Amino acid sequence: MDKNDKSVDWIQLRRKLEPLLSLTLDQLSTFSVICEKKSIRHAALAIGRDQSSVEKQLQTMDRNFEKVINERLVLKPKQRGAKLHLTRAGMNVCSLAQNILLTAADAATGLQKLQQNYSIRIGLTTFVIPILTQVEEEISKRFARTGVRLTRELRHLRVHELQPCLLQDRSLDFCLGGMMCRPDEPYPVSPDLDFLEWRKEEMVLLSNWKLPSDEISISDLFTSKTPLLLSSNGAIRDFILHLGKDPGGLNVVETCTDLHFALDLLRLSTRDYCTICPEHVVKYAKALSDGRRIYEYHFKDHQFCTVLGLFRRKDEEAHLSDSHPVRIFWEVFSQIAKKKCKRGQE
Repeated sequence: MDKNDKSVDWIQLRRKLEPLLSLTLDQLSTFSVICEKKSIRHAALAIGRDQSSVEKQLQTMDRNFEKVINERLVLKPKQRGAKLHLTRAGMNVCSLAQNILLTAADAATGLQKLQQNYSIRIGLTTFVIPILTQVEEEISKRFARTGVRLTRELRHLRVHELQPCLLQDRSLDFCLGGMMCRPDEPYPVSPDLDFLEWRKEEMVLLSNWKLPSDEISISDLFTSKTPLLLSSNGAIRDFILHLGKDPGGLNVVETCTDLHFALDLLRLSTRDYCTICPEHVVKYAKALSDGRRIYEYHFKDHQFCTVLGLFRRKDEEAHLSDSHPVRIFWEVFSQIAKKKCKRGQE
């Protein structure tokens, strides 16, 4: 029967193998040692088990195989201390057991190599890439100590996609990014996700021209008709929605598809614009060399903050060993984040 034949009737095959389905690799391994030593006592000493335990395993195998091949595997000697005698069936089963064990060992080696080459899959927004850079060295050291090389597969997501994608796509291990909330409210994290906080940030106003006043309030966005350039997705959209005011009262002179394009327009356009973004985006914008100068203004009455951090599914940890790359990544990120928060409080 070809194992690659998709037309195999697996239910019928199970019925055919019913007497052997309870066999374990442990039993096959014990039987192989018995065959080598030709003695239950010597086999027990070799594998460090009680003689009664080894004898029980042999009896179980003998009984199960007899249902299939109508012959015992081993004949016990009449004289005390004499060697066991393998029947022809016993010799065949011994050869089969050893082949199965060698195949299992090869499979285990292959699985270990796959684990060592495991790629951490992370969905993230562009502007949080510096966070990965900050944790990469420490996480790589921890991976190296366990014999695993840190490799990553990164997928670009928008802010509003982070949590839904992680819940729906099991190929993702983590999502790294932010969410918006009031400072005194619980974080809007799905009950099916865990979240490690990296830091909190204010929302700020970026402008390509010098505003009349250094003090900015959220109400100024509505009363002074500040010319706003807004992206249709991400933190800016969330910020406007969280204000609880009619967006129609804002002087939105331009909209674009995302924040990257908004920053390009801010730097390269001849028009005077302002846009709203979290603090970590400001560093990105100011690091861009070409174009107009960027001015940064903090809201004196800020009502919301962006919380950056790492998301994972709550059910991930239950099936992972202590040395699994996903668990290592989460633990080291957690340790670094806690140290960072502690330094920030001192």
